[in-house]
Amino acid sequence: MSSTKSGPSLLTLQPYNPKGKRETYRIAILGDEGVGKTALVQRYLNGVFSETYNPTMEDWHISHPVMDGRICTLEILDTGGNEAYSTPLLESWIRSVDGLLLVYSVTRRLPFTKTRTWHRAILQASSASGRGRGGGAEVMMRRPAVVLVGSRADRVWEREVSAEEGRALARALEMKHVECSAAIQEGHAPVADAFRAVVRMMQQQRAEAHRARLLRY
Repeated sequence: MSSTKSGPSLLTLQPYNPKGKRETYRIAILGDEGVGKTALVQRYLNGVFSETYNPTMEDWHISHPVMDGRICTLEILDTGGNEAYSTPLLESWIRSVDGLLLVYSVTRRLPFTKTRTWHRAILQASSASGRGRGGGAEVMMRRPAVVLVGSRADRVWEREVSAEEGRALARALEMKHVECSAAIQEGHAPVADAFRAVVRMMQQQRAEAHRARLLRY
């Protein structure tokens, strides 16, 4: 799986294309500072893991994975969790993507309880703009696909948030839920599961939007 890094001006979005051309999806990784967002991205893109990373503000990455037998392009935004960025920058991140991984650490209860605050910000940013994503007025504004991700699932001796609590919150907020660990690449809790889950949700959203457009004509 190859990856490259670009700057924050990476803005191109490909519209839904029913003819089978390669699809492009934009994903932002959100969550409190220190919950392991960059570790998840680096494990997924490069198959590496480190216990420490420099604080992230805004890094774009590109990957070309095979999803369900088809190559697609993922534009992945790794964000900082500093709440000082929360209002205009956070809203611009949410409005510019198709899907979100909302990350908390199963070893820390406070970031888990704050996922409701992140969820409210997602809803607010999604409804604040009257324009649709994808380059046309016919695209209805909608909430990005969201997967709630519990990181550091391998640290069972440090766990403060149970898997059932994560699933229950995801159901209440109408999200998918995945637990994973950047510390291990294969076997239990692979990071790729989280990315596959959000891509499938985005694929479904695009297919439903395409069908809705067809029904209007």
